[in-house]
Amino acid sequence: MPLVGLVSFFLGLTMALLTGYQLQRFGTERLIPGLVAITFTRELGALLTGIMIAARIGAAFTAELGTMQVSEEVEAIEAMGIGPLRFLVAPRMLALVLLMPCLSTVSNLAAIFASSLVCKAYFSIHYYGYFEKLFIRSPHRRDRLLPRTDRERRRRWSRYFDDVQCCYCNHRSDRLRYALQRRLHYVLSDVSTPLQMVELRDVHMRFEEKKVLDGVSLKIEPRERLVIMGQSGSGKSTILRLILGTLRPDSGSIFFKQFEITRLSRRKLQRVRRHIGMVFQYSALLSSRNVRDNVALPLEELTDKSRSEIDKIVDEKLELVGMGDSKELLPEELSGGMRKRVALARALVLNPELLLLDEPSAGLDPVIASVIDELIISLSEKSKVTSITATHEMDSAFRIATRMAMLYQGTIIKEAKPEEFKHSKNPVVAQFVSGSTEGPILEGSLDAITKK
Repeated sequence: MPLVGLVSFFLGLTMALLTGYQLQRFGTERLIPGLVAITFTRELGALLTGIMIAARIGAAFTAELGTMQVSEEVEAIEAMGIGPLRFLVAPRMLALVLLMPCLSTVSNLAAIFASSLVCKAYFSIHYYGYFEKLFIRSPHRRDRLLPRTDRERRRRWSRYFDDVQCCYCNHRSDRLRYALQRRLHYVLSDVSTPLQMVELRDVHMRFEEKKVLDGVSLKIEPRERLVIMGQSGSGKSTILRLILGTLRPDSGSIFFKQFEITRLSRRKLQRVRRHIGMVFQYSALLSSRNVRDNVALPLEELTDKSRSEIDKIVDEKLELVGMGDSKELLPEELSGGMRKRVALARALVLNPELLLLDEPSAGLDPVIASVIDELIISLSEKSKVTSITATHEMDSAFRIATRMAMLYQGTIIKEAKPEEFKHSKNPVVAQFVSGSTEGPILEGSLDAITKK
């Protein structure tokens, strides 16, 4: 607002001076106030305000969204089932729409005030004369303020009642359809209940020329803690994002219970995501919100709970992860382990049926990593949720898993219990578990290093 007012003030000064010197030659300098006022009110005020908003606020908003995209914050919002456009863009656009008339008014007043100073100092036009010139009586004002005709009024009301009647009919048909679906669910419950919590069927995924997944098929049972292991860049995180629906496979099918993720519309996918919690590799906490607001975000956006109910749930989840005393801290004031625990609390706040964890112990020291692992195990058992963890940390993998899967060159080469993985005869699995430099994983690259 100060910047808009300052620019408009100097622009009003300049316009009044230039216009005044030209009009003074014809003895019509008293027209200066009206010309400046009309020019700013009709065009320049709104135009100048729009340019300033686009240049300053638009650039800042774009930079903020870019930073949030890099730090996975936008993806985290989408993973909660919240529309990023509705949560991030819509409030800011609404604020700009409401701010535009206010800033235009400030611009107009600043320009008019500046031109009034010029008129008094250089052309001896005083304030009372100045504002007298600005007062224009419209000759047809009364005619323009007459109400609309009765015919237009009747049309407007008829359209309103038609819309109400249409909405009522749609609501009645939806009630019948939902009642029928509920009864069919009870009758066919044994048939419709899926045996797997998650299932991937022959999933292929490619990023440009690089094939990441090549026919991956995987089943995850309810209340299971599956750990997907593999090299960095092998596609572990890609599998989690495919299950969440933030990525779409080139071919194949992905199921969460009875829902085929690859065929759901955006709105239905957001509803399904409310039953899935996601912990990102770098936590993806919103930097502008404190711990309490980060954890409460899904409840505030997706439920109708009162403030007291939300506070009670947030306190409960933060106590579960041992962060009850840190509600007022910002993400930048937290350590890596504390951020992971807050992200875990946020993922569990809607009591999801499935929990996805992307490298939960990455970048943490061994002690904090063990704390996070034990926390994941205890929360999974208490909440009775199914969890899928993507990691290449062997200590964490064997500590968390009830079943393990090895991803290598785009396919699952082995699925087994943790004890079987420790004594596996598969050379790729044995090399990865032991961390040895000898084996099929580094054959090509090791030869290149030796030659150097």
